[in-house]
Amino acid sequence: MSDVLLKPWITESSTNLVQLNKYVFLVSKNSDKKKIAQAVESLYKVTVEAVNIINMPKKKRVYGKTSGWKAGFKKAFVTLKKDDKIDLFKEIK
Repeated sequence: MSDVLLKPWITESSTNLVQLNKYVFLVSKNSDKKKIAQAVESLYKVTVEAVNIINMPKKKRVYGKTSGWKAGFKKAFVTLKKDDKIDLFKEIK
């Protein structure tokens, strides 16, 4: 299951979605909605209501005379049941 979820996607907009009980994860390219839901449920012990996926395309980048490509990736927006929460920002003591 850990090969499906790569890492949480933590940005200002994704932290605002936590109020709506939605969490954003960077996922592997070959994962689908069912695999993502199973991985989140088993890893965080929560109930998933919905999963939405966005494929972000690769982008061309130019740095001086050098040009190349920034790799594309896949994001998953996971909506949890009303009472469930994931603590992505655990306090380190």
